[in-house]
This record gives sequence, C-alpha cells and structure tokens, in this order.
Amino acid sequence: MQAGKYFRMVDGDDWVETENLKEYIEFLKNNDADIVITDYTLVDNETGEQTKVKVENKERYKVLDFGENSKDVEFEMHNVTYKTDILKNNNIVLDNGFYTDVEYLLLPFPYIKKIAYLDLNIYMYRVSLQTQSVSMPSKQKNIAMHEQVLKRLINYYEDVKKKYDLHENVLNYMVKRISIMAISHLDIIMSFEPNKERKREVQELFKYLKKNSEDMYNAFAKCKKAKLLNASGFLTYSVLSKYFRKKNGITI
Repeated sequence: MQAGKYFRMVDGDDWVETENLKEYIEFLKNNDADIVITDYTLVDNETGEQTKVKVENKERYKVLDFGENSKDVEFEMHNVTYKTDILKNNNIVLDNGFYTDVEYLLLPFPYIKKIAYLDLNIYMYRVSLQTQSVSMPSKQKNIAMHEQVLKRLINYYEDVKKKYDLHENVLNYMVKRISIMAISHLDIIMSFEPNKERKREVQELFKYLKKNSEDMYNAFAKCKKAKLLNASGFLTYSVLSKYFRKKNGITI
C-alpha cells in the first residue's frame, strides 16, 4: 500500500479502516517523517471480537527525533509506515518467504532519523487463524525459513552496530525483538518429539548466538528455558521438550 512518498505493508488476511485513511494520507502528504506510527485493531477470526492497540504517552502529529522518541514503543508491522526512499535508497529487500515481517520492521531502523505518531486506527489485524505462519504447525513446517530470517537479522544487527552511531533506544529495541525471535526458534525446536537430532539443533542455536552476537545471546539466555538448559548442560532438554509439548497440546 503506497501513498506517494510512503509505503505500508498489508497482509492478505488483513485490511485497513477506510474511514481514517483521508486524515492519514493528508498527514503523509504534508509531513516528512521517516517512519509514521498509527494504532491498530486485533480482530479475532473466530469470535469477531476487536481489541484496539494504541501507542501510549507519545506526542501525536509532530515530527520527532527517532532515537529520543522510540523508547518503550512496541513497533509492529501493523503500526508502521515507512518513507519509500528509506527502503529504495538502502536496497532493503526481504527474504522470499514467511517471517519477513520482522525484517520489514527492523532493516530500515539504521536509516531512520524522524518519527511521528498519529492518533488514528488504520490496520485491522486478523488473529486466531490456524493457517497463519505464526501457528506452531506452520512454524514446524517452515523451521528452516524461520532460522534463515533469524540468522540474517542477528548478523545485520552486528553489522549496523559497527557501521552506524545508533541511539541506545534503537539498539536495545533491535536486541529485544531479535532475541524474542531466537526464543521463538527455541520453542519451535522444543515442539518436536525430543530426540538426539533435535537436541543437537538446540545446542547449535546456543552456539550460534554466543559466537555471532554477545548482545543477542545475553538477552536470549535470560529466558527460563534457556537458563534451565544452560544450567543442566542440556540434560534437561528431553524433560523440557515433553513439558512444552504437553502444555501446548502438541501431539504430532
């Protein structure tokens, strides 16, 4: 979805709230922020229940410094609009597959100088779809794709950290978001029937993080499962995997 100099991603399962589009597009036409944040709504596909998600405690309708004004914000594909030139001029290209929403979110971060927050609900995000790529059966099926995106983001973070003088808030958010994806990858591995090969995959994940990004490893290692695995030298792997599968109703 493009509005002149801006670009916004809309997933095929979702839609936009058209009654707010006029005000939204007018702001985009008349301002020059590199990233624009709007509110969005979660729509339960099974019940139809709607839950509005707002960015709180931020100045609205003003163009602000990105680093200084990005703390404590949950950036999502559903609430970001980027200046098109940020994507074009820096050759930002997503991988061909699932889980690229995090790429879309984070790859432009090193090049953003100005941000604006609007008090407008734009994106309608449909949830509770069993076919969504975030469902565990889909993650199991596409584990290689998830790993590919995760590793790209880890290496990207380390690269831009060295190349650019990024604000602490920006670096902290990138670490937070990528480490969450690393924890999710651990969950995917643990969701399979435990065996020697899956245990090796868990150990390789820890090794990769530790070798390639100290920041990411330290954030990842704080999660409870990672702590238990580390403390036991991975001897608790089988027990934790069986517990995780039972807790999440996984039978395959």
